[in-house]
Amino acid sequence: MLLMYTRASESARESAAEPNSDAYRAIIDEYRQWAMDRAAEGRLVDAEELADVTRIVAQRDESFSIEPSAHTDRALGGYFLITASSLDDPLTLAKTHPHLKYGGEVEVRPIEKTN
Repeated sequence: MLLMYTRASESARESAAEPNSDAYRAIIDEYRQWAMDRAAEGRLVDAEELADVTRIVAQRDESFSIEPSAHTDRALGGYFLITASSLDDPLTLAKTHPHLKYGGEVEVRPIEKTN
């Protein structure tokens, strides 16, 4: 899984273009093209942008709390689930993602099968 992160202080897309502007749409089109290229290769399983609204549910002793978000300087904005033959494969692929060009970070995380 490729996880798309931006720094809270510097959102990759916001720093590159205003929402709904031509520049913003061009960035979205670039992400879409990257995903379509992976789909054409037969490697894309799923991909989605995640909403900015987050809630953290935690249990402390016998009570639960619901908090607005995790306190971190990184925000998870989306993911790409791909097929890969080894860990080196998605690491190489992540280097080609346009998210990096706009100041974002791509975390590569293998999925462990649970039987």
